[in-house]
Amino acid sequence: MNIDNVSRNTRRSTIAAKQTRLRILSKLFITTGVLVWVPFIGVTLLGKSVSILPYLAVHLPFILTGVWLKRRVAGQRPASKPTQALRLSNLLFLIGIGVWLPYFLFKYPLRQHLAIQPFLFVHLSGLFGGIFVRLNLVGRLLARRTPPHTQGDKSGEYGSSVEIDG
Repeated sequence: MNIDNVSRNTRRSTIAAKQTRLRILSKLFITTGVLVWVPFIGVTLLGKSVSILPYLAVHLPFILTGVWLKRRVAGQRPASKPTQALRLSNLLFLIGIGVWLPYFLFKYPLRQHLAIQPFLFVHLSGLFGGIFVRLNLVGRLLARRTPPHTQGDKSGEYGSSVEIDG
């Protein structure tokens, strides 16, 4: 039995190491996919007209591969019931990504000249909004602003227990 425990622990540590490598690799892919836009923005700010397609051709495979790896690692954990926050973040991600469908439909098949800024704004708002909801950043920020001695005290702003008659 002692050998079984050692073998089981070795398997667990091997799986944990593999998950860690996949998490690091997924973050590397996603970061690279995002950073590909730095030269595009730099060239655009210099006033040069550049096609978005080569940058998009690098951005999408890196982002999609990073997300796939991240989900693969998440799939190895026990599944839990989706919460309302998870549904909201998924909806925001869907809006942020889905905004490009009308943009590319109007721009290429219909040959309409469109400004990219409104679509980019919705894209980034949806993605960052989804990330903020998923990571509960707003809730953590609000919890930090509330002084610790007043948490749970509902008597007033910042835990004031002074009552005013009147």
